[in-house]
Amino acid sequence: TLTGLLNRKTFDESFLKVLGELPLRPPPGEHGAEDRRHESAVPHYVLGVVDIDHFKSVNDRFGHLIGDEVLLLLSRLMRGSFRFHDLLYRFGGEEFVVLMRCDEDVHAGEAFERLRLNTDRYA
Repeated sequence: TLTGLLNRKTFDESFLKVLGELPLRPPPGEHGAEDRRHESAVPHYVLGVVDIDHFKSVNDRFGHLIGDEVLLLLSRLMRGSFRFHDLLYRFGGEEFVVLMRCDEDVHAGEAFERLRLNTDRYA
C-alpha cells in the first residue's frame, strides 16, 4: 500500500476483536465495590480519527503525485507520534484511524497532541 499503514478491512477486523474483549456493562447503579476493584483489569481503548483538511484542493492544484506525498508524510508523522503497538489505519482517501489501548485517556490525548505538534512543524 502507499502509506504502509493498515487498511480499512483490517480495521474492521481489529475493531470487532476489540469489541469482543470488552465486557458487557451492568445497568448504572448496579456496580458493587467488588466490580469497582476489577475495573482496572478491563481493557480500555481509544479510537481517534485523523482527516486532512482541504486534501481535494491539494490534489486539484498540485496533482495526485503531490497528494500522495502528503499522504506519505502524514503516515510517517503518525508512526513517529504514536507508540509501536498502537494500530494505525488509512481508512479511506485522506482519512486515518488510530486504535489505541490505553490505561488512561490522558495518554491518548498526549499522543494526539504529539501528532498535532509534529504536523504543525510542516505547515
